[in-house]
Amino acid sequence: MRRLLLLLVLVLAACGGSSGGSRATPEPVQHAPEISNLSLSPDTAMYMDGDGSVLATVELSFTDLGRDVQRMQVEMWDGTSFTIEISEPINTVSGTLTEEFDVSTAELGQCTVEIWLIDAAGNASNHLSAAISVIEHAPEISNFILSPDTAGFMEGDGSVRASAQLDFTDLNQDIHVLRIEMSDGTSLTIEVTEPINTASGTLTEEFDVSTADIGALTVEIWLVDNAGQSSNHLSAHVQVIGDTADASAWLERETGLPNVLNDVHWNGWQFLAVGENGTIMLSADGIAWTTVDSGTEVDLNAIAWDGYDYAVVGEKGTVLFSSDGENWTIQYKGADNISLRAAVYAGWQLIAAGMNEGSSDTAFVMSSVDHGQTWLLANVLPQSGRSITDIARGNSGFVATTKIEIYGNDREARVLTSVDGLTWVEVIVSTASVSTHSILYDGSRYWAGGRVGRIYTSPDGINWTELQTPAQATIFNAVASSGTTFIADGENEWIGWGPVPETAVATSDDGASWVWFAIDTNYDSRGLAWGDGRFVSVGCAGTEHGCAGFEPNEGGAIFSTE
Repeated sequence: MRRLLLLLVLVLAACGGSSGGSRATPEPVQHAPEISNLSLSPDTAMYMDGDGSVLATVELSFTDLGRDVQRMQVEMWDGTSFTIEISEPINTVSGTLTEEFDVSTAELGQCTVEIWLIDAAGNASNHLSAAISVIEHAPEISNFILSPDTAGFMEGDGSVRASAQLDFTDLNQDIHVLRIEMSDGTSLTIEVTEPINTASGTLTEEFDVSTADIGALTVEIWLVDNAGQSSNHLSAHVQVIGDTADASAWLERETGLPNVLNDVHWNGWQFLAVGENGTIMLSADGIAWTTVDSGTEVDLNAIAWDGYDYAVVGEKGTVLFSSDGENWTIQYKGADNISLRAAVYAGWQLIAAGMNEGSSDTAFVMSSVDHGQTWLLANVLPQSGRSITDIARGNSGFVATTKIEIYGNDREARVLTSVDGLTWVEVIVSTASVSTHSILYDGSRYWAGGRVGRIYTSPDGINWTELQTPAQATIFNAVASSGTTFIADGENEWIGWGPVPETAVATSDDGASWVWFAIDTNYDSRGLAWGDGRFVSVGCAGTEHGCAGFEPNEGGAIFSTE
């Protein structure tokens, strides 16, 4: 019996049993958290947003067996490192955690944010990363209008007050200044005093332009925001004119050219003329001319210039582009039945117009805002048997002159007007003449030339005043203005009745009186421009009746004033 009791005691001792001892506490199991599904919002931010930072929200899923997540650790690409204490105790093994913190927007590019969790025992979870793209938000500008676009030499004791109007887009709504540089070396910074609280709109500012030098003064503008980001640059010109050239005294510059010329344009430093069979000619002064290769043989009819690029339009829906007038690209080719006869820029928008010869000679308008890559057709375009002959843009929008295609059907002079170039309204200008053929906007009003020697003026394209001239047998195909003198010329309407009479008129008193003259006998003007202190006319010279279309030896010609 004593042996049995002793054996039992030994067994109990070996199993840890004791009547008076205590059991040892085991070490806790390590349980580092785990994270997944990391998202960072926003994923993009504007450069220098919120004065240099943006409030970001991080969200992630976690698993933690110990339920003792204590803090979130954050490290960023720029070396910034900080800890966010988890203020609310986490009482679940798994769940979603959301925290907020500032992310710098002082540098462009990808801002990488690395995140992990740490528990009460100092155990770290796995690391996850996300990024915010810090992007530029430079403003954009378009539709720059400078008024006036002409001024007299030494006007206002040497300067004139000009108004710059432009459309802008700025996502961050922090436009700070308008920058202006002029070709005479003048540089201006105009602070935008009123805060701009819209992402897009129209801005108007005034400043002085020197009138101390005769010629074209280029005005270049752009916007700068609070972060120093600059918009695109746009340019316009103020033509400073001296004593008006004698509009009735013309000199022959080029005659006997193989192709008739249809339009001429002065862009501030050179004249460009276009005509039949793809003809393009250049001149720095309107006196000496050179021919350049256009890359096409279609007839070219009209020129537009936006301050950076030429657009030339012609037959078969052809549109050419060039930045210098020497090197040309065929940007667009339409249907063979589309005759483009007019073109005008409005900021980035290019309007080309004319006639659809395959659809009962109806008016045709198309618009492009991406440099002629894609085009939209006018969605509202009244049709009354008329084609579009010319187009101009002023403060109230676009105005296009129209010509009756079926003679005898109508006895009203009409134009088409549009605010956006896509929706058009027909306006009756007068009941005295069937067609309008040419138009310009001089900074304050439209001037339109018509048949039977009629000139029409309007401040808005809707309300018109008819002016009679001595040239009652003239179709005014071309108009131009020096700022003080308006001139119109064209062709004799009574073809076959003998030598061409005086077809040109000029006025320096808004049509109260007219000078009546001929640029040259047997010459028809199809394009007029003012630049470099002189008028330039391009067109067609025949032998007896101008350019009647049946002259065997008619050809192109260029004339200019002294």
